Amino acid sequence: MTELAIELRNVTVTYQTPKGEIPALEDIQLKVTPGEFVALVGPSGCGKSTILSLIAGLFEPTYGEVFVKGEQSGRHQCRIGYMLQQDFLLPWRTVLDNANLGLELQKDRGKETLVEDLLKTYGLEKFLHHHPTELSGGMRQRVALVRTLAVDPDIFLLDEPFSALDYQTRTTIQEEVWQALKSRRKTTVLVTHDVGEAVAMSDRVIVLTSRPAKVKRDLTIEFGKEHPGPWQARKSKGFVDYVDLIWDELREYVDRETPAGKGET
Repeated sequence: MTELAIELRNVTVTYQTPKGEIPALEDIQLKVTPGEFVALVGPSGCGKSTILSLIAGLFEPTYGEVFVKGEQSGRHQCRIGYMLQQDFLLPWRTVLDNANLGLELQKDRGKETLVEDLLKTYGLEKFLHHHPTELSGGMRQRVALVRTLAVDPDIFLLDEPFSALDYQTRTTIQEEVWQALKSRRKTTVLVTHDVGEAVAMSDRVIVLTSRPAKVKRDLTIEFGKEHPGPWQARKSKGFVDYVDLIWDELREYVDRETPAGKGET
């Protein structure tokens, strides 16, 4: 039996506030196998990012257990990479220095050549000594990707890392990130509001209900023997059917939030 990369067992999270308890997650069951790419979609504020925080070991659930590679979250030895909507590049550091930051924090000197090679791979060889303010949004996210890849994490957590980018840049970065993670067989959990993005990038899509979130649907995404990558997936037979199926699962929650039943989840 293959050891799971991530497992949430009967996870419930309740936040304590001055106004009382706020239920965020209820009895979440989730299993992710090594090398799998899983997306979480659901209504706004349902607790998708809370699940990432639990996996990262930032806090413990109110009830239930979270395991990473068979060890309780927060007590394991594996490395976890976290990419957010904001790139969090330090404005006073150059591209090269920002990309080396994770290695510096881990006192892992000696991979500077690897970092430079990665920056060249993603078209940043001419910008090594530029500062973040001199870069486009897509270039900044590429630097953030290199910074995370350099420390060689076992698990990647992606919290809407493409949402601030324009459509053309977003589709390009999606492809680059997917290729980087799949070629390295990294276990990945993506939180996104973009249903098309979830279908195009993932092996499975987990649909969550409104808060307190429960798993409403666990949908395997298949485009043939091998995933063709996000760009080709969008052109594949069945892509629109998957998107429509997930939207049908989410529609009742969107209707509650917007009178016309339109808008993002």
